[in-house]
Amino acid sequence: HAEQQERQPTQPFRTEMPFDVRVRIAGEPLHLRGTFDRVDRAGDEYVLMDYKTGTTKISKSEVREGRQLQLPVYFFAAEQMGYRVADAFFLHIGDGKASRALPAQERAELLEHARAHIAKYVARARRGEFAVKPARKNEPTCAAYCEFAALCRVNRQSARKGDGDAK
Repeated sequence: HAEQQERQPTQPFRTEMPFDVRVRIAGEPLHLRGTFDRVDRAGDEYVLMDYKTGTTKISKSEVREGRQLQLPVYFFAAEQMGYRVADAFFLHIGDGKASRALPAQERAELLEHARAHIAKYVARARRGEFAVKPARKNEPTCAAYCEFAALCRVNRQSARKGDGDAK
């Protein structure tokens, strides 16, 4: 409640704002490229928003466990661009509610977890390791919508397990 009283009202600053920056994660250079859906300004600070069409909330545990790193990547990119980030969240356009996966009181810790996961994933990719291994142990399939579904091997491998073809 005190945080809301101290926060200045936001004004839209930019929509569909591209970024293309280089950051250091675990001492290694990493090129980040993408687009912020919306950036608002609150005084000399900025608020990052990413629109989601679904209503499934995205929790801080998704960041902590390395399954949802979009907001941390946006946070790192915005800071590299010289923006002081006050907040970053997903806005679910279906119900107008926000998922605050980086709450202010835990943000530093969550961003450190994100850095560690990103470093681990980048190291694996650079070694050519692309294991077919869903991040959620109790859910062997991916989300209902994924723009990479045509390339994904997770669902194909899960379907084969009953055929005796899986190793």
